[in-house]
Amino acid sequence: MLKRNIKFPIRLKNGQQVRTLEELKANFEIETVIEYYLDGRLVNWLEQRYYTKEAQLLQNLNENSDTLPLEISNMFGVDFNQSGFNYQEYTKKRAKLEVISKYTSDQVILSNNEYVAESQTELQMLYEKITDHSRTLYLLNTTNEIFNISDELSNITYIGINNPTVNLIGNHTFDASGKRIVFQNVKLTADKDTKFKSSVDSNFDCDRTKIKNHMNISELTQTIKIDGSKFKRGGLFNLLNRDFKKARKVYMYENVVMVELENVIAIYETISNHLLGHYKMYEYEHCVNIIKDNNKMYCLDIEVLNDKIMGAISHYKLLTLDSNKPMKRPVVEFNPKLHFRDMRVNLIGIHEEIMYLYSVNQNVNNSDNLTIQSCQVNLYNGSLKKDKRIECFNVTNQQSPVTYHFSNGKFYYFIPSQRTLMELNNQQMVVNLSGSIGDFVIRKNQLFALRSHPKNDRGIQKEYKSKYGEGAYKACSDSLVDIGELIVIDIESGSEINRLKAHEGEIDILKIYEDVLLTCSSFIGEVKLWDSQSFELLSEIQVAPFDFNSPLAFDVDLYGDQLAVLIEDEIYIYS
Repeated sequence: MLKRNIKFPIRLKNGQQVRTLEELKANFEIETVIEYYLDGRLVNWLEQRYYTKEAQLLQNLNENSDTLPLEISNMFGVDFNQSGFNYQEYTKKRAKLEVISKYTSDQVILSNNEYVAESQTELQMLYEKITDHSRTLYLLNTTNEIFNISDELSNITYIGINNPTVNLIGNHTFDASGKRIVFQNVKLTADKDTKFKSSVDSNFDCDRTKIKNHMNISELTQTIKIDGSKFKRGGLFNLLNRDFKKARKVYMYENVVMVELENVIAIYETISNHLLGHYKMYEYEHCVNIIKDNNKMYCLDIEVLNDKIMGAISHYKLLTLDSNKPMKRPVVEFNPKLHFRDMRVNLIGIHEEIMYLYSVNQNVNNSDNLTIQSCQVNLYNGSLKKDKRIECFNVTNQQSPVTYHFSNGKFYYFIPSQRTLMELNNQQMVVNLSGSIGDFVIRKNQLFALRSHPKNDRGIQKEYKSKYGEGAYKACSDSLVDIGELIVIDIESGSEINRLKAHEGEIDILKIYEDVLLTCSSFIGEVKLWDSQSFELLSEIQVAPFDFNSPLAFDVDLYGDQLAVLIEDEIYIYS
């Protein structure tokens, strides 16, 4: 059977579709016609419509001729306006676009190709074109040329294409944070030792022999008192004995700090300590999930509904809070609506405009079995993209529970009985360890892990001595890490990279922010910031220690060079 030759139209810049030669002449756009000519589509378009004479004339033209636009215009019998189209500039732009297309298919980059630099000379020319308050420049590596960049110009985002190298220029310091300079997908180096202060949204590799992380957070600059009485309301809330006095989580941003209370998100301005507003979530549910992603907070809001057939089901909505516009609160309904009878979301993650939801159910039916449910939802329209359910059997030993972490679009979980780190999407083993671990985070093929905690007071008893006194604690017999320790493992080889005695007491908070690792021992009131590559101690802050006689809300969060510490109903901001 003959293959059908489907006719295609010529699409003009205004969206109009041209299907006949008469329409083309009446709506002639020289740039569009040139584009279709150079990639061969114009000849095909003519041949499909049996304009064989015109097609033959086009094939006889020399595409390298400086007068090509005039020749094509004359061939179609239309006037050519030389002032409206510069063919030499067009061919240069087209040639550059072809080079860029070899290294990326990102439409944002391709549409901004005039802001792509292949050399230091081109970068200097781009600096002269910058007129906006902020601008994104793209650095393309085609010949391994090194780009020299200083912090004299501010409010610039540099995005690398094909992993270019950037040489930082300065007097032993480079203040990217203060100058609002962002580096993404580049490798940083310097001719001399340089103290580098990274901006929040940066994502880069660097030469640690030259680039030193410069972060010195020590001074208490502000204290914010949380007044929970402002968030109370009558009716069912009072019957449920909701306690709004104790905050649970804190999220630090540039100009605001957001606090999670009992089903309430409160937003405070850090300059004035003023309460900007608050958002009350569904009143039937305790397990609202929240994630911070750059300047935004995403709240997975859950409402329990009663269905005549299915019984109690959960209805999910997504609230977005932008720290730059804290009073704007767009809500996205999941579509189709996510109704799960058994799925209670334990973890959410954000990656490339997709929200990942995970439900982890351990000890199913009082066994050592594990069930993981997951789904992916578009952040902006709530459409369901993919869902998955797996069941694992005999995954926990008598001592350790399963621990898990989301990183860069992947869900990792550690199976204690097999001493194996797994990745959910491919259901493959990532690495097999010689012992068990507890809570962990993953960053650039490195696993940062704490000690494993025994279940139900099982395990062996260990004694410890520190400057705070002596004591004993229950530990898993095969734990790779002891109390107060942090282990770093290469997940490709399984080898141990480093082991830190980070705190004298138990580490109960472990977070990673690009190139900064945060550890916290609330039991002794100690927060430490580390360089995630060199493991150099950057900052150490002593706050109020944990009071064992009363339950204490304690959390920490970092944004740039500002650290928020939540203790009970007060937020302490250090810089």
